[in-house]
Amino acid sequence: MTPSEEDLFAQEQSVLADARRMLTESADASPDDLRDKLDDITRQYERLLRLTRRLTVMSDNSHRELMEITEFKNHLMGMAAHDIRSPVGIILGFSRIMLEDRASFSESHAHFLERIHKTGEGLIQLLDDLLALSQSESGSLTLTREDFDLTRCLRDLAETNRSLAEPKRIQIVEELAEIPRFNGDRARLEQVFNNLIGNAIKYSHADTTVTISASLDENGQTPAVIVTVSDQGLGIAPEELDLIFRPFHRTVNKPTGGEKSTGLGLAIVRRIVEAHDGEIRVESVVGEGSRFTVRLPI
Repeated sequence: MTPSEEDLFAQEQSVLADARRMLTESADASPDDLRDKLDDITRQYERLLRLTRRLTVMSDNSHRELMEITEFKNHLMGMAAHDIRSPVGIILGFSRIMLEDRASFSESHAHFLERIHKTGEGLIQLLDDLLALSQSESGSLTLTREDFDLTRCLRDLAETNRSLAEPKRIQIVEELAEIPRFNGDRARLEQVFNNLIGNAIKYSHADTTVTISASLDENGQTPAVIVTVSDQGLGIAPEELDLIFRPFHRTVNKPTGGEKSTGLGLAIVRRIVEAHDGEIRVESVVGEGSRFTVRLPI
């Protein structure tokens, strides 16, 4: 039976232990005994080299197999998300058309149509997230750069998210410096900031404030735009701060309004920010709120 990596590693450790023992026992040995000990240590050393080579080959093979599995998983995930998106889009389109003529339906039928449409919107968002994640993990996340008004973009996103904040009576405050020309992928960055604003609303209690700020940082070696999204929500436990950017990770916190979460948003956010050579960090205090800061070099 072929030994596993664990078996070879254990054998390596055993050889090293034997060599250390022989060196210790050689302290008071005679010249003849020393020659015998040296021969034993040489044989153990040669055996250790053989084991190390075998272990290296097995590790390389395991790594290659893992990369192949990961590549196949990303391809399968992207293909599935792409193929499912079209029929879901058709369902979403037809349900929207039917809702425009909701007077023709009974109240219960109209209610079911609304549920179909809302579920379809959630599924489309999940599929888009899966596509973005598979692209980023396979290295095919491409950016379409253009000059655009970042301040105007953030104002539009704040206005769009007010409809989500109103049921909780959450106030969205804008503290935005004028940044009329920023070069980046507008659609991708809108996805980043829309996710951060949406999360701030999702995990905040009623009658609180979400603050969106943007400023220029021209003091460092690389001029940059700093965008922050702060809330007065549930906060994130210290042990989870390093985990929230992992795909499918969900914190122990539940959205305060029963909203849905896929656990993919922040993983995609970080990948898009890093694709722009930027960085994202988070500061949070449980029970007081969180502050996400995105730094994008100009």
